[in-house]
Amino acid sequence: MASSSPITKKPDPVMGKLKDIIALIGKGKFAEAEAAARQVQQSAPGHADANNILGIVLINRKNPAEAVKYLGIAARKEPGNAIYLNNLGCAYLDLGLIELAQAPLERALAINPKLTKSSWLLGEFYRFAGKPERAWPYHEMACRDEPDNADYKFALGKTLEMLGRADEARACFAALRDHPVHGDFVLYRLAVNDKHDLASPLLAEIESKLLVPSANRRALNALHVGAAKIREQNGDYARAFTHYQKANIADMVPFDLVQYRTWVDALIATFTPEVIAQHQGKGSDSDVPVFVVGMPRSGTTLVEQIIARHPQAAGAGELDRIWKIAGNAQYRGDVSKFLPVFAGAEAPKVAAMAESYVKLLKFFGPEARRVVDKLPHNFEFLGLIALLWPNAHVIHMRRNPLDTCLSCYQNRLSEAHGYSRDLTTLGLYYREYARLMAHWRKVLPLKFLDVDYETLTSDFEAQAKQIIAFLDLDWDPACLSFHEGTSAVRTFSRNQVRSPIYQSSVGRWRRYETQLQPLIEALGDTV
Repeated sequence: MASSSPITKKPDPVMGKLKDIIALIGKGKFAEAEAAARQVQQSAPGHADANNILGIVLINRKNPAEAVKYLGIAARKEPGNAIYLNNLGCAYLDLGLIELAQAPLERALAINPKLTKSSWLLGEFYRFAGKPERAWPYHEMACRDEPDNADYKFALGKTLEMLGRADEARACFAALRDHPVHGDFVLYRLAVNDKHDLASPLLAEIESKLLVPSANRRALNALHVGAAKIREQNGDYARAFTHYQKANIADMVPFDLVQYRTWVDALIATFTPEVIAQHQGKGSDSDVPVFVVGMPRSGTTLVEQIIARHPQAAGAGELDRIWKIAGNAQYRGDVSKFLPVFAGAEAPKVAAMAESYVKLLKFFGPEARRVVDKLPHNFEFLGLIALLWPNAHVIHMRRNPLDTCLSCYQNRLSEAHGYSRDLTTLGLYYREYARLMAHWRKVLPLKFLDVDYETLTSDFEAQAKQIIAFLDLDWDPACLSFHEGTSAVRTFSRNQVRSPIYQSSVGRWRRYETQLQPLIEALGDTV
């Protein structure tokens, strides 16, 4: 009879290699970590930890699209592992696939209620979804569990800001004003969310900081804009404009206007009535999508909120899904490749892609007949939209070109808006936008409504009724109470839409007429 002895579990050789990769991540050596993680994953493709680590490295390498693949494998291998589910949900949020993020994050928190990061990410999920009232408990929970975590506190402040709970948001931000990462951005938010006079200690604090400029260009931009807003509030327009100039110089992004003009030329040449008629029939016949387009800062948020107050409509905020679909279809870049790609695509696959976007909209308004995507720059993709969603409604917001461009110049637009950093480039870009929109209005068979911001603010009820009628919805007086809603307001306009209609933004450019001469010259006859 053989003697019994304890069974010794063999060490997992993969885990030793993964520890080395984790050490590389800790040192910020992400390229080395990726190479090593790929090698381990290829040698053990079914190993949950190997897939999870590779996914984490890819997120750090700004490649969430590929990260999702490996994080998904890990989560399927061990569906009870809260960490894997949390990482998968995080990657979905990074990708903008918001409709997919909720389930893994909720499962992660259900498995491990003490997983504070999942609480925070669920708060982020609901904030991105335009539901700050549902985000708040999760952000509050994360801050309660880790009161010294600045990221959680900053997120809570932004959620409170969306909810209009100004005093609480202010207190949340004020606690971070000396933080090495968030401090400068906190000072900006404190500046723009309140009224301050020129003797304000906050203005003195910001301008004192600017004497020793931050190396972080976005932080430097934020401080200059914060100071500019306070000076502008008090009529000190000359010094305010100097701050706006310095803000844009600090955050200058290269923008190739010649290349952009060439792309607009190609769109105009490609999308003719004959081409559109020839290639229709592959998309979705849904009439749920409503696209509110135009230049940034033209009033798109106001129109979205009017519509979103209707009981049969909803607002989804600014979604980047069309931009991604356009990229995959070769619509962006070399437009000559778009039609062959589109023509060669199988009709069922195109229809499924179009329907997936409709499902995303229905995520924001499950019972809604109309859901608004108010990403202004969808004006560039109206050719694609006409093919994929021919029954969509398009509302084109127009505003005085000088007021529009000035507002773009004064606000902290992302790197995607490199054209906004220089007044001459901004004016020339506006001309391209106007040229492209004129073409779309001539050739596209979409339902179009042009709305002028100035008319909307001066004759609000009549214009609101026209908008609702255009969407084939019965009039509802709730649409006049747009300022009582909070849904999906994630842009710079969040403070404006909490107030009844006003006209103080009309003609603002006159305050800076002298400084705006390069813009006026570039705009030419569009003014």
